[in-house]
Amino acid sequence: MLFDNSRLFTDAYDYNSLFTKMSSDDLAGSMGCIARLRLDSVFFQQIVLTDAQLFHSLFFSEATSISTRDEDSVSNYIPYGRLEIRSRMDTLEDSLLSLIYDPSEHYLKPHLFTYIDKDKVLADRLSTVPAKELSGRFKKIPKVLISIGADEIRVSKAFDAWNRWIEMSKAGRLSVKKWEEYNYNSELSNIMTAEESAIRSIIATRVG
Repeated sequence: MLFDNSRLFTDAYDYNSLFTKMSSDDLAGSMGCIARLRLDSVFFQQIVLTDAQLFHSLFFSEATSISTRDEDSVSNYIPYGRLEIRSRMDTLEDSLLSLIYDPSEHYLKPHLFTYIDKDKVLADRLSTVPAKELSGRFKKIPKVLISIGADEIRVSKAFDAWNRWIEMSKAGRLSVKKWEEYNYNSELSNIMTAEESAIRSIIATRVG
């Protein structure tokens, strides 16, 4: 968990964490997740989520898909204005597509969609699907997943959720920022250099 006075980033919203700590019942788990979001939004101005946490989560998929049929859905209580989404690409649409599609490759990339693929068997099957089946369009992902044995209901719910997040980001109702490249070795070197300089300064002061 990383946080300061205004922003929070935690793995508590990862699929595995939610599935382990909350009810395995989809709707009950979704409500528990949203309750946590609302509580965190009381203490922090922004809750940072990764694109994967949106695309994979059983609970986000369950809540947002229900809202397309029920205006009083629990998903209406998600504090959207407090969320900051970190995306690996410039848009959520491209980010979702990039999980399994690379235009330079002949076949799709193996990827585990945890909400859809509870038995973890579809990732390997994806790598046998020709990349041309997607042709760079994320809206073809459901058809591809169903063709390799994914559960149609879970695919439908996930796709509804993906569409909702993407449309909200396009409308400016959801803050989406691209991940900045992080050079760990360079950053560590800078920290060590700064600490070394501080230590040398302390020693010099005491010796002097």
